[in-house]
Amino acid sequence: MTKKNPDIPALVKNKLENYELSTQPFLLALSGGSDSLALFYALIACQTQLSFTFHVAHVDHGWRPESQKEAEQLEKLCMQHHIPFYLRRLDCHLLKGNLEQACRQERLRFFNELCSEKKIQAVFLAHHQDDQVETVLKRVFEGAHWSCFAGLTEEVLVNDVRLLRPLLDVSKNDLLNYLEKLKVTPVEDSTNEDQRFMRARMRQTILPWLNQTFGKNVQSSLIKLAKDMQEVDLYFKSKVECCLDAIILGPFGLYLDLSQTSFLSDLEFKYLVRVFCKRYHMNFSRKQIELCAKALRQEKKNQIFEVLGKKLYVDRKCLFLFKDEQARKGKWVSFCDETVKDDVKPSCWKTGWLGECQVVLEAADYQLVERSSVEVSCKSLNKWWTNHLIPAYLRDLFPLVCYQKEIVHEFLTGKCFLQKEAKKEKIKITMRYLLE
Repeated sequence: MTKKNPDIPALVKNKLENYELSTQPFLLALSGGSDSLALFYALIACQTQLSFTFHVAHVDHGWRPESQKEAEQLEKLCMQHHIPFYLRRLDCHLLKGNLEQACRQERLRFFNELCSEKKIQAVFLAHHQDDQVETVLKRVFEGAHWSCFAGLTEEVLVNDVRLLRPLLDVSKNDLLNYLEKLKVTPVEDSTNEDQRFMRARMRQTILPWLNQTFGKNVQSSLIKLAKDMQEVDLYFKSKVECCLDAIILGPFGLYLDLSQTSFLSDLEFKYLVRVFCKRYHMNFSRKQIELCAKALRQEKKNQIFEVLGKKLYVDRKCLFLFKDEQARKGKWVSFCDETVKDDVKPSCWKTGWLGECQVVLEAADYQLVERSSVEVSCKSLNKWWTNHLIPAYLRDLFPLVCYQKEIVHEFLTGKCFLQKEAKKEKIKITMRYLLE
């Protein structure tokens, strides 16, 4: 029995109806190849039934002499259908590192700019089933983390840009048949056949060899793997998202207290650290993630993990990520309220992290000084903090309250450091951290 070709516009229409949409326009990344051209015509067909608009973005990579003419043809096509068209030309000689990756970054940068300028709600990408197969296989061979085996997802947020892939369930052959039915000829990009690029080698050599060697179509197995891993990934995300929602932001950076989590396994801790590092653009190695997760689970103290100048601190199931020194540069300013009748609970580092500390003390002429000051050095202070489980890297954040060169209060523990005789008259000292 001959396999029936899928109705591409109907499939795309169904996807559009399932997305959370606004009245703002979409953006289609149009290369002119069969994939994006098929999506272009499918969107045109859907416009007669659904109320939406879309614009087109094309990137001329300048790899081939004919690419400029192809860009002009695509612009004419968009004009015929009254679709706004935006063009970005690249000079590949100015790009550094991996050429494919550099071009991908330039495309995303272009899309970001257009989304901001034109108030775009989402970007359509024409990745299809064959792209999914190649992506998953490549990540398996690279030894990527298991969550990467989920491959391409239908909807993803990248640098605050919403990317939609409505063709992931459609094969390349189905898209070619759709264009043939429309009597449309796509652009033939010769670089897609250039085996200097990994994608071309996989398409032309690796996958055919695997099919022949295994005696079966490995593509369908890889697609199943991607779908299974998407479900597993969603499960772990649901477990860690509530923890990440508890991140506390302040003028010094952020911290996450995991002391109340119900995590039981190393796997869950490793997944959380991986998601945390990805969110804050820390390119930790697999080994670093494993060590950091182990430190959290075993409640180790004063652990530091560093990559490219960024440091992640771990202390007894707490994660700390400080802003760089310039971003958190500021000063503490004190305010004293005299004749306070009621005591207030002294601040600890968790409230001080938010940029405000307070304490009620006997009325006196106090000074706020830095711990590094030689004049107020106190040998027992570090021991006091150690006994109260204060991380070492928090100890210089807050000034000390001194009277006649003697430390009477510190703002890290929330406890009375030096007991003095009680007096009726009291003052409340409040400090606020003001960023420069």
